[in-house]
Amino acid sequence: HAPERWGYLQFTKNKSAAGVNFKVPYADLQKQYLWLVYYSQQKYHQQHKTYGNSLADLGITSADTMVEGIKNTLSVEGSKHQYIATITDANGKTWTINNDGLLRMQK
Repeated sequence: HAPERWGYLQFTKNKSAAGVNFKVPYADLQKQYLWLVYYSQQKYHQQHKTYGNSLADLGITSADTMVEGIKNTLSVEGSKHQYIATITDANGKTWTINNDGLLRMQK
């Protein structure tokens, strides 16, 4: 299924796509980091029978990353049966993903 790996389709009124630029939406760039945590957690859970409780557990060395020039911070909270990972940018825009792969924008 893996919808995070699907492509994008962009329509144009031009007769050709030449000169038409596509830009991945900012939120989708943020979500790519959450999918990295999701797949890292799945691997960690297979090996340890529990979810990682820190990014370091998952082999992620830095919580901070830049997305389109805006600082974003990743975090994760895990237990034996579930976890939630969060990415928040400097403007407060926050997305989460859980162990079921459910993505949510926080308000």
